[in-house]
Amino acid sequence: MIKQNILKFTVASTLMCSASAFAYQYEVGGDFGRVDSPNDDDTIFSLSGTVYMENVADQDGPRKAYPFLAKSSYASFDYSDNGDDDEDMTVSGRYLFDPVKGYFIDGSLVAGNVDILTVLGGMYLTDTSTVEGGLIRYTTGGDDEFLLHAAYENLYSLGTNGNIMGTASLTLGDIRIIDLSAMYFINYDLGLGLGFADTSVDDNSSQDSQDLTLQVSYFPQPNLELYGSYENSDYDGGDLDTFLFGANFRL
Repeated sequence: MIKQNILKFTVASTLMCSASAFAYQYEVGGDFGRVDSPNDDDTIFSLSGTVYMENVADQDGPRKAYPFLAKSSYASFDYSDNGDDDEDMTVSGRYLFDPVKGYFIDGSLVAGNVDILTVLGGMYLTDTSTVEGGLIRYTTGGDDEFLLHAAYENLYSLGTNGNIMGTASLTLGDIRIIDLSAMYFINYDLGLGLGFADTSVDDNSSQDSQDLTLQVSYFPQPNLELYGSYENSDYDGGDLDTFLFGANFRL
């Protein structure tokens, strides 16, 4: 699960609220799903909680992008049961040093079968775009390995035709990941996403993969997000399919 945990944190995930006068400071959520592989099938689930340093208020954009647009600082905790005796806990967060200039630091610590520490620094290039870069350290078998990571994220406005949130990231080291994703927001409530990642691992080609992800996010009301995803991971040893459904509540 090294690749999945790296992607889970470094691929921007922004969670949000409503076009009516609604503000929130806390967020709790959970999801469950299934992983189908040639050799085994597993049930997976996760629970998460987020505290924002200040209330996240209405923004002129998709509800899912409100914390991103509001330049919010936050702290999060996540517990995941990935099946097959694979569990991990993640503490992560973002702190904005200067909301006006937009400088921030991102951090994450994953404790599990593989421990992963991520430290990234970045800035808002505009009110709707960020760039960041830094180091990822992962520990397996008592050995520490380091990766370089850089990412760019932008919310593109299409006027009356909606918005597109696009993300591109590159991870370099003995694990190399190219990750591209985009979510098209038909309106402020509904988004449809598509992602592709190519991963190569030195001295372990069985972990090389190409991953295709389909996503949907929908806000039936200001404080509730329902979402689902399907991911196909193409390994040398066969395909792995992941189905996921979940909900986030804003308080």
